[in-house]
Amino acid sequence: MSKTIIEIRRKRDGKILRDEINDACQTHNIYDGDVLVESNKDYNIGYSEGSGFYDYSEYEELADYEEQPMMTLMTQEETIKGWVAVDTVMGIRRVIFFPNKPVRDVLTHFHYWAATWPNYESFQLGSNLFKGLRWEDEPVEAEITIKIKR
Repeated sequence: MSKTIIEIRRKRDGKILRDEINDACQTHNIYDGDVLVESNKDYNIGYSEGSGFYDYSEYEELADYEEQPMMTLMTQEETIKGWVAVDTVMGIRRVIFFPNKPVRDVLTHFHYWAATWPNYESFQLGSNLFKGLRWEDEPVEAEITIKIKR
């Protein structure tokens, strides 16, 4: 799934937020840090061609000159919370990280876990990790921490 991430300003208080846009269906999820504060289901998030957000929206896209330098937007450390599960597709063991708890595929003869809404993404980890975890086990909660080296 391809997505575009832009910085936006909430008009009522000037707070800078992050809008993650699913490019395929143009759905918006607005985050304050890691907290989802609004989703497109509220129908007040949208774009008009060439002029940014619609006037009735309580958000506005930051102009290019207002964008903050990337290093001020990045923290030294990011933690991603999610779930780890093991697939055994065609006899090959795969360790997968899911942002949301996955569901077991029971419709096919393949042994894999399927990502769930609202984030259908998954990330394959090294097959040598979590050696005690098997396809038959339920997914386990996990966190991945990424530290920026300078």
